[in-house]
Amino acid sequence: MATVGDKLGQVLLEAALDREAELDAQLKNLEEHRDEEDDYEKIRQRRMAAMKANHRRTLELKAKGHGEYQELFDTKHFFSGAKESRLLICHFYRDTTWRCKIVDHHLDMLAKKHLGTRFVKINIEKHPYLAEKLNIIMLPTVSFIKEGQVMYSMIGFDDVGEKTDEGNLSGYDEFHTDKLEQLMIDWTVIEAD
Repeated sequence: MATVGDKLGQVLLEAALDREAELDAQLKNLEEHRDEEDDYEKIRQRRMAAMKANHRRTLELKAKGHGEYQELFDTKHFFSGAKESRLLICHFYRDTTWRCKIVDHHLDMLAKKHLGTRFVKINIEKHPYLAEKLNIIMLPTVSFIKEGQVMYSMIGFDDVGEKTDEGNLSGYDEFHTDKLEQLMIDWTVIEAD
Protein backbone atom coordinates (compact mmCIF):
# COMPACT_ATOMS: atom_id res chain seq x y z
CA MET A 1 0.00 0.00 0.00
CA ALA A 2 1.23 3.44 -0.94
CA THR A 3 1.68 5.78 1.92
CA VAL A 4 0.87 9.46 1.94
CA GLY A 5 4.60 10.15 1.70
CA ASP A 6 4.88 7.96 -1.41
CA LYS A 7 1.92 9.70 -3.03
CA LEU A 8 3.31 13.10 -2.13
CA GLY A 9 6.68 12.10 -3.55
CA GLN A 10 4.99 10.89 -6.75
CA VAL A 11 3.07 14.20 -7.15
CA LEU A 12 6.21 16.23 -6.51
CA LEU A 13 8.15 14.11 -9.04
CA GLU A 14 5.44 14.62 -11.68
CA ALA A 15 5.36 18.39 -10.96
CA ALA A 16 9.15 18.54 -11.27
CA LEU A 17 9.04 16.62 -14.58
CA ASP A 18 6.31 18.95 -15.89
CA ARG A 19 8.36 21.99 -14.87
CA GLU A 20 11.45 20.50 -16.50
CA ALA A 21 9.49 19.93 -19.72
CA GLU A 22 8.28 23.56 -19.59
CA LEU A 23 11.84 24.81 -19.11
CA ASP A 24 13.09 22.60 -21.98
CA ALA A 25 10.37 24.07 -24.24
CA GLN A 26 11.33 27.61 -23.23
CA LEU A 27 15.02 26.92 -23.86
CA LYS A 28 14.21 25.43 -27.26
CA ASN A 29 12.07 28.48 -28.09
CA LEU A 30 14.91 30.82 -27.03
CA GLU A 31 17.39 28.91 -29.20
CA GLU A 32 15.06 29.18 -32.21
CA HIS A 33 14.56 32.91 -31.67
CA ARG A 34 18.27 33.41 -31.17
CA ASP A 35 18.79 32.01 -34.68
CA GLU A 36 16.11 34.39 -35.95
CA GLU A 37 17.74 37.29 -34.14
CA ASP A 38 21.06 36.34 -35.73
CA ASP A 39 19.29 36.32 -39.12
CA TYR A 40 17.75 39.73 -38.41
CA GLU A 41 21.14 41.05 -37.37
CA LYS A 42 22.72 39.74 -40.57
CA ILE A 43 19.94 41.33 -42.64
CA ARG A 44 20.39 44.61 -40.77
CA GLN A 45 24.15 44.53 -41.34
CA ARG A 46 23.69 43.85 -45.08
CA ARG A 47 21.20 46.72 -45.35
CA MET A 48 23.55 49.07 -43.52
CA ALA A 49 26.43 48.06 -45.82
CA ALA A 50 24.22 48.63 -48.89
CA MET A 51 23.14 52.04 -47.57
CA LYS A 52 26.77 53.03 -46.95
CA ALA A 53 27.78 51.87 -50.44
CA ASN A 54 24.87 53.79 -51.97
CA HIS A 55 25.86 56.89 -50.01
CA ARG A 56 29.49 56.56 -51.19
CA ARG A 57 28.28 56.17 -54.79
CA THR A 58 26.07 59.24 -54.43
CA LEU A 59 29.00 61.28 -53.13
CA GLU A 60 31.24 60.06 -55.96
CA LEU A 61 28.61 60.93 -58.58
CA LYS A 62 28.00 64.37 -57.08
CA ALA A 63 31.76 65.00 -57.10
CA LYS A 64 31.65 64.38 -60.87
CA GLY A 65 28.80 66.88 -61.30
CA HIS A 66 25.83 64.52 -61.25
CA GLY A 67 22.57 65.74 -59.72
CA GLU A 68 22.70 69.20 -61.23
CA TYR A 69 22.53 70.74 -64.68
CA GLN A 70 25.89 72.39 -65.39
CA GLU A 71 27.48 74.35 -68.18
CA LEU A 72 30.82 73.19 -69.58
CA PHE A 73 33.12 75.96 -70.70
CA ASP A 74 35.69 74.09 -72.75
CA THR A 75 35.91 71.17 -75.14
CA LYS A 76 38.33 69.29 -72.88
CA HIS A 77 35.69 69.14 -70.12
CA PHE A 78 33.13 67.77 -72.58
CA PHE A 79 35.38 64.86 -73.57
CA SER A 80 36.55 64.17 -70.00
CA GLY A 81 32.91 64.29 -68.81
CA ALA A 82 31.88 61.80 -71.49
CA LYS A 83 34.72 59.54 -70.38
CA GLU A 84 34.19 59.87 -66.59
CA SER A 85 30.41 59.50 -66.54
CA ARG A 86 28.91 56.32 -67.97
CA LEU A 87 25.72 58.20 -68.89
CA LEU A 88 25.77 61.80 -70.11
CA ILE A 89 23.15 64.12 -71.58
CA CYS A 90 24.60 67.12 -73.37
CA HIS A 91 22.53 70.06 -74.60
CA PHE A 92 24.23 72.03 -77.35
CA TYR A 93 22.77 75.52 -77.24
CA ARG A 94 23.13 79.13 -78.31
CA ASP A 95 21.99 82.07 -76.17
CA THR A 96 19.98 83.60 -79.01
CA THR A 97 17.96 80.43 -79.67
CA TRP A 98 14.95 80.77 -77.36
CA ARG A 99 13.96 77.09 -77.69
CA CYS A 100 17.19 76.24 -75.93
CA LYS A 101 15.76 77.83 -72.78
CA ILE A 102 12.82 75.42 -72.99
CA VAL A 103 15.27 72.50 -73.07
CA ASP A 104 17.22 74.01 -70.15
CA HIS A 105 14.06 74.02 -68.04
CA HIS A 106 13.35 70.31 -68.67
CA LEU A 107 16.96 69.15 -68.28
CA ASP A 108 17.35 71.01 -65.01
CA MET A 109 14.40 69.07 -63.56
CA LEU A 110 15.63 65.72 -64.91
CA ALA A 111 19.19 66.27 -63.61
CA LYS A 112 17.91 66.47 -60.05
CA LYS A 113 15.79 63.36 -60.50
CA HIS A 114 18.27 61.05 -62.24
CA LEU A 115 21.52 61.05 -60.29
CA GLY A 116 23.01 58.20 -62.35
CA THR A 117 23.20 60.42 -65.44
CA ARG A 118 25.19 63.62 -65.76
CA PHE A 119 23.39 66.55 -67.43
CA VAL A 120 25.46 69.30 -69.05
CA LYS A 121 25.14 72.03 -71.65
CA ILE A 122 27.72 73.65 -73.88
CA ASN A 123 27.50 76.83 -75.93
CA ILE A 124 28.12 75.62 -79.46
CA GLU A 125 29.07 79.11 -80.76
CA LYS A 126 32.09 79.09 -78.47
CA HIS A 127 33.07 75.56 -79.54
CA PRO A 128 32.88 75.28 -83.34
CA TYR A 129 35.16 72.23 -83.22
CA LEU A 130 32.45 70.28 -81.38
CA ALA A 131 29.80 71.51 -83.82
CA GLU A 132 31.83 70.15 -86.71
CA LYS A 133 32.97 66.95 -84.99
CA LEU A 134 29.46 66.02 -83.78
CA ASN A 135 27.67 67.36 -86.86
CA ILE A 136 25.51 69.82 -84.90
CA ILE A 137 23.52 71.65 -87.58
CA MET A 138 20.36 72.69 -85.75
CA LEU A 139 19.66 73.95 -82.25
CA PRO A 140 18.66 72.87 -79.78
CA THR A 141 20.41 69.52 -80.05
CA VAL A 142 20.48 67.18 -77.07
CA SER A 143 22.91 64.27 -77.38
CA PHE A 144 22.46 61.07 -75.41
CA ILE A 145 25.92 59.69 -74.61
CA LYS A 146 26.51 56.26 -73.13
CA GLU A 147 29.99 55.00 -72.27
CA GLY A 148 31.58 57.73 -74.38
CA GLN A 149 29.49 57.05 -77.50
CA VAL A 150 26.70 59.26 -78.84
CA MET A 151 23.69 56.92 -78.90
CA TYR A 152 21.21 59.43 -80.30
CA SER A 153 20.75 63.17 -80.75
CA MET A 154 17.38 64.81 -80.32
CA ILE A 155 17.37 67.64 -82.84
CA GLY A 156 14.72 70.26 -82.18
CA PHE A 157 11.45 69.03 -80.68
CA ASP A 158 10.35 66.49 -83.30
CA ASP A 159 10.66 63.63 -80.78
CA VAL A 160 8.74 65.31 -77.97
CA GLY A 161 6.66 68.21 -79.35
CA GLU A 162 2.89 68.02 -79.59
CA LYS A 163 1.25 68.38 -83.02
CA THR A 164 -2.44 69.08 -83.46
CA ASP A 165 -4.82 66.78 -85.32
CA GLU A 166 -4.56 69.07 -88.34
CA GLY A 167 -0.80 68.50 -88.41
CA ASN A 168 0.22 72.07 -87.64
CA LEU A 169 2.75 72.92 -85.00
CA SER A 170 0.47 74.69 -82.53
CA GLY A 171 1.77 73.83 -79.07
CA TYR A 172 4.84 72.19 -80.62
CA ASP A 173 7.21 74.03 -78.29
CA GLU A 174 5.27 72.95 -75.23
CA PHE A 175 5.84 69.42 -74.07
CA HIS A 176 5.86 67.60 -70.79
CA THR A 177 9.13 66.70 -69.15
CA ASP A 178 7.97 63.09 -68.93
CA LYS A 179 7.99 62.83 -72.75
CA LEU A 180 11.67 63.81 -72.82
CA GLU A 181 12.32 61.53 -69.86
CA GLN A 182 10.68 58.58 -71.64
CA LEU A 183 12.79 59.22 -74.75
CA MET A 184 15.90 59.06 -72.57
CA ILE A 185 14.69 55.87 -70.91
CA ASP A 186 14.05 54.35 -74.34
CA TRP A 187 17.65 55.16 -75.34
CA THR A 188 18.87 53.78 -71.96
CA VAL A 189 20.69 56.97 -70.97
CA ILE A 190 18.65 57.30 -67.79
CA GLU A 191 17.29 54.53 -65.64
CA ALA A 192 13.55 54.19 -65.04
CA ASP A 193 12.42 54.49 -61.43
